[in-house]
Amino acid sequence: MTLPTDNSDLPAFAATVESILNRYRGKAVEKANAVRALTAVTLALAPESLFQEDEIPHLDAWFEDRLDAVRDGQDIKDATREAVGLMSAAAEGNREAVRRLSKI
Repeated sequence: MTLPTDNSDLPAFAATVESILNRYRGKAVEKANAVRALTAVTLALAPESLFQEDEIPHLDAWFEDRLDAVRDGQDIKDATREAVGLMSAAAEGNREAVRRLSKI
């Protein structure tokens, strides 16, 4: 799976992801709430059978890592592309891509 190089190519939910990341960086939302929101969007997009219960903490940890990178100065557009890449793979039910991207 190739990630888009320009956020204008991203799916509509990318704006929500970018907003969550920006709000976290600006300290308008706590990390735990940002992780819950990003995980919830991912699970909502994915077929129910894609993630096992024991994989959800790993998904949370992946989003925590993305948020840490944003806090440490990673470009919001890059972080959005990474998160949307994982979420898009999940939405497609592409278990292999989700595992490769998230290390689940």
